[in-house]
Amino acid sequence: MMPFTRVRLSGTIRILLAAGMVSRPLAAQALPAQMLPAQSLSESVRAEANLDTTSDRRWFTARDGRTLVIFALGAVSAFAVDSHIAQQSQRASVHQSTVVANAASAVRTLGDPGVVVLSASTWIVGVALHRRAVADAGLHTFEATLVSGAVTGVLKGMIGRARPYVVHDSNAFVFHPFRVNGAFASFPSGHTTVAFAAASATAAEVARSEWARRHRGASRAIATALFGVATAVGVSRVYHDAHWTSDVIAGAGIGTVTGTILVRAQHTDAPTRVDRWLLPRLSVAREGQPMLQWHAEFR
Repeated sequence: MMPFTRVRLSGTIRILLAAGMVSRPLAAQALPAQMLPAQSLSESVRAEANLDTTSDRRWFTARDGRTLVIFALGAVSAFAVDSHIAQQSQRASVHQSTVVANAASAVRTLGDPGVVVLSASTWIVGVALHRRAVADAGLHTFEATLVSGAVTGVLKGMIGRARPYVVHDSNAFVFHPFRVNGAFASFPSGHTTVAFAAASATAAEVARSEWARRHRGASRAIATALFGVATAVGVSRVYHDAHWTSDVIAGAGIGTVTGTILVRAQHTDAPTRVDRWLLPRLSVAREGQPMLQWHAEFR
């Protein structure tokens, strides 16, 4: 058996990517065996987005349940190697490269607050340019990051898991439930949660667009890239000794399912109240010029 001392930071990447394979689309035609896990996850979101939506559709499906269960199993399995991966990820040889350090800091910032700022900006730009599809994608992605972040925040406070640096990467089983302290807010990873929520929501919105129907290959590549970046965010949290690998896997599951559910719910036959308030409708004025209108309902 390979000794644990040979475990590298790449172990975190492998575990997180393996967890991404749980959301493969349950279509009649199987995915190629050599497909990357990030592609599998993006294909699942795309398949979900292309399903017909109806006003009475359930907001939580069996597919969502399976995804959560398998991500949960992945997180539980990672508990056994959390300490070993944390210790190896903090070796001097891993942190001696300034290029890696700068990249890790960049993707960490992209995870939070990056995706929140980018999604909100996309909504504003879409409204300003009279591009409802762009505004729609930005708004729903922004909502997904907020909702998933709130869920993670509640779980952090309830579980109270010690961060790796608190216990010097030696004991992944230190918990102080309901302890309001950032040092005991490790599980699950908030940065990873919002990164995967943004990736999931954006991929689903892109897959629903007319552009995606004309450029399927490009749409698929965008979705894969989104989940690839989200994975990098998760790895950076282990690199910075802020989270255990199991924290990252749990956050990835929560974010993926939250983004998928929220986009599905917002694309039913009846627009939600938030959409009616914040997304303008394109209409044509008497002079023949396009204009945007809001139909806010306060009741």
